[in-house]
Amino acid sequence: MKRTTVYLPEADAQLLKQVARRTGKSEAQLIREGVAHVLQAAPTRARGLRMVVNSGDPQWANRVDGELASGFGADGLSQ
Repeated sequence: MKRTTVYLPEADAQLLKQVARRTGKSEAQLIREGVAHVLQAAPTRARGLRMVVNSGDPQWANRVDGELASGFGADGLSQ
């Protein structure tokens, strides 16, 4: 384990101490459990999607709107 320091507001520190006494767990264990809970709920990867397309054609970016428009509605689902 890695040792670290956590600063808590006085009220939270007092509540932590009380919960530790009631549960028979150490304050450090309660803090580790809290950190584990936050990490489990956190997204596993960054938000947003970044996609890179390499068509192999350096002029493709200049024609992208036309390329997209040529296939739009081809499935018969357009309005």
